[in-house]
Amino acid sequence: IPITELPPACRPRDADEAFAVQDAVAALRGPVRGWKVGQGASPNCAPVFAVEQSGVTLEAARFHGLGAEIEFGFRVTEDLQPRATPYTDAEVLERLEFVPLMELIASRYVDKKARTPFETLADSLSNGAFVIGHPIADWQAFGFRNHAVSLTINGTVVQSVGDTPHKGNPSDGVVWLANRPAGRSGGLRAGDVITTGALKGATTAQAGDKVIGDWGNWGRVEVQ
Repeated sequence: IPITELPPACRPRDADEAFAVQDAVAALRGPVRGWKVGQGASPNCAPVFAVEQSGVTLEAARFHGLGAEIEFGFRVTEDLQPRATPYTDAEVLERLEFVPLMELIASRYVDKKARTPFETLADSLSNGAFVIGHPIADWQAFGFRNHAVSLTINGTVVQSVGDTPHKGNPSDGVVWLANRPAGRSGGLRAGDVITTGALKGATTAQAGDKVIGDWGNWGRVEVQ
């Protein structure tokens, strides 16, 4: 049941306090099965608790404010435990597979737009679940900036993206995550799924919709 807002004493005033709320929720709800990384001038992240496989049927009532996003995702193949020396890009990338990823957006707030950015961060950046396709191990030569991806709902194309909004490689966010906040939960573990940001925002979805993300020869994700 969505809430209007957190109790005043629990309302985060900065990123550290938002992360503390995330950690408290993870301790009760876990296990953490992945991460959502927000890239930009001030990178941030949030734990994810539900990762589903393409073809799944989900109950729409689980997702307040349901929306769907198409994204470039990665799956960790070998643990990246916290350590004093930062992981190099190469050390992280060799432990990743690419996965086509659809994020289902949902909020625990009645009106997430009325909440502050730190309150949204505490709410796992409005993550409801990930739905992923088949992983690809040999991905490092992919041309992310010019790859076409589409989102279809009930046979109608609602999003079509020809390039990525990421300034660098989308995997840069995974390197940042491996060396920083993921250490709060004991690092990244084999099997963790990470998204590196929406390619074109969220499109509203309804109960009964068939939603398809299509990455061409990189894969496909379907959810009912």
